[in-house]
Amino acid sequence: MSEIETRLRRRWESMPPPVCDGCDGDGEIEGWSAIPWHRGPIITCPECHGSGTLTPSFEDWLEQLPANDPDIKEWNES
Repeated sequence: MSEIETRLRRRWESMPPPVCDGCDGDGEIEGWSAIPWHRGPIITCPECHGSGTLTPSFEDWLEQLPANDPDIKEWNES
């Protein structure tokens, strides 16, 4: 692993994970009910699996960084 990749991975590991859009961060969603006025069962969010956060993969995170980021510039040059 190169020095730049190590530096980028440290940045990725230290970032706070974004809140899940599916459950607004509480890890649970209301399930579907056939009766319109009846609340559905509370189930674990299928997007974050109950954690309330979504941690992107390292590769996805790299794609989200702006092209003018100094580490990305160095990564592209190497």
